[in-house]
Amino acid sequence: MKYPSICSIVATGALLAALAMTATVVTAATAKTPAAPAAATAKPAAATAKPAAAAARDEWPDTRAGAIGRGWVAAFDSGEKAIVDFYNREMSAQNLAKKPAEQRLGHYREARERFGKLTLGEVVASAPNEVQVTLIDSDGASHKFTFTLESEEPHKLVTVTMLDHQHGHGFGGFHH
Repeated sequence: MKYPSICSIVATGALLAALAMTATVVTAATAKTPAAPAAATAKPAAATAKPAAAAARDEWPDTRAGAIGRGWVAAFDSGEKAIVDFYNREMSAQNLAKKPAEQRLGHYREARERFGKLTLGEVVASAPNEVQVTLIDSDGASHKFTFTLESEEPHKLVTVTMLDHQHGHGFGGFHH
């Protein structure tokens, strides 16, 4: 039986720098392991629970994090002007000071070429300042994203994280 083994590589600006944000990239490698005890493979209830409040229109959670995630995907799909406007409006001042929205366009272009447009596939978990979702790209491939907001008002976007699954050995992720 195969169990996913999650190995994390934390890299600011890594793969999601390709998504035009200061980001954390986590790469998971799948390896063949002997049967593991149930407690070792069980997911915490909070990580597996479906969000209670979902916007009926499109299934994004009815939270600030859900609104930010929805807005990011809409801006990503709409083009360069929309994504720059989104960053300037919704990203934390600290992240914009490190890298202004206009400087993120090169990475945005690479990501748009890689993914095409993105649509919500599933909400994996939701909290007031974080939402984990599966987004589907233009080729039908799914990608796990987490949108994390500041814990204090005005709850601006801090990071977008992508969990990129790779099968076999090695990491295959980016590290900057």
